[in-house]
Amino acid sequence: MNIKRFLIGGMILQFFPVIAQAQEPGKNDKAALAIFLTLAPIVLVAVVLWWLVVMVRRTQKPIADRAKAHMERQALHMERVEQSLDRIVKALEKKD
Repeated sequence: MNIKRFLIGGMILQFFPVIAQAQEPGKNDKAALAIFLTLAPIVLVAVVLWWLVVMVRRTQKPIADRAKAHMERQALHMERVEQSLDRIVKALEKKD
């Protein structure tokens, strides 16, 4: 499913009233206002979506950095545990 087709279709549907007003005689002076009122919500939604994407990226970057640091600490911890277990196994083998 291609979302671009739906977006283009939605934009075309929004322009139908503007086209109908432009074709009526004597109403060409309101066509510019109708085009503005048609495009204003689209631009507003685009700006809000862009702002949300920027804010999500800003908030996720510190979380990703913390997660990366945590994974590095966890890897070091697992290496130490493995070394400790190796020492325990060697000590038990010497005991037997």
